Amino acid sequence: AGEGVAGGEKISEEEEENELRGVDRSVGELGKFMPEEYLKDDMRAQIKDAFDAESSLELRNFLKPAIADKLRAELETLADAGVVSADDACPRGWEEVGPAIKRRYLRAAEGAYKGALRGVEALLTSVEFSEWLRGISSASKISGFRHAEIRWFRRGHGYTLMFDKTKTRAKSSSGADAAAAAADDDDDDSSIPPARTLCVNLCLATGEPEPLAEPADGAASPGADGARTWEGGQAGGTLHYTCAGEEEPLFSAEPVFNSLSVVLADEEVSSFVKYVSKAFAPGDRFDVAVEFEAEYEEEGEEEGEDEGSEEESSGGEEDNDE
Repeated sequence: AGEGVAGGEKISEEEEENELRGVDRSVGELGKFMPEEYLKDDMRAQIKDAFDAESSLELRNFLKPAIADKLRAELETLADAGVVSADDACPRGWEEVGPAIKRRYLRAAEGAYKGALRGVEALLTSVEFSEWLRGISSASKISGFRHAEIRWFRRGHGYTLMFDKTKTRAKSSSGADAAAAAADDDDDDSSIPPARTLCVNLCLATGEPEPLAEPADGAASPGADGARTWEGGQAGGTLHYTCAGEEEPLFSAEPVFNSLSVVLADEEVSSFVKYVSKAFAPGDRFDVAVEFEAEYEEEGEEEGEDEGSEEESSGGEEDNDE
């Protein structure tokens, strides 16, 4: 087969094959990074239904295996090299984010860190990804990402509290540095995102889970003989979204490598990452956090438009009768 043509645009053999398999051509470059199952129309419809029901979702194995394996190798090497004591300086290419009474983790420094996570950040802030996100979230419009941040939560160090305000410390959709805005806003304890914010987080936690030790009394005890695992919650690193006045979190995602979470947050929702335990965590939590401005059509607006159209049609018919 040669190159197909649609609307005057040449279509490659790969794109033609994708169309035959039900993969939407609008996703463009996403197919190089994401498994085909997340790009097919029928699967995207299922994901959309799940998101519509809960306003949140988690997708495991979000990146293709080959890409995920390369990321894992780089991040595990980075984590091993980044084991530090409390008073040690940041690894090269990273900067510490505080103050400690609110948050403590490392952020990839602009222009200094050039590792593989930059490619992940570029993927999650691309026009193609925002279009994919719009489709699975039922948003009528996504204006673009508000900010993006590459984060590193080290064992014995990393956490954020519920008044964490990520958007003031990160890169804006124009690509400008928001450090000045962060300095001006450091005293603001609000972590409340603006109405209709789609919060996207790709977790890349390092370390392989190990079986829990079994003491003589039969009760499992993490770390009893050096075993560490992300499972069970004692290791920390869990991402939580909470709503003001609610005891239970709206959404929680354990630190699973290559797992993408998407949460629709309004002004009552805040988020935090639980402290990563030095004793129980098998590795460090890396993630790429992105927030998007999203617009949603209210049901009343749609009904009003439909009623208006019906009235216009009725009026036109009456005029014609006269």
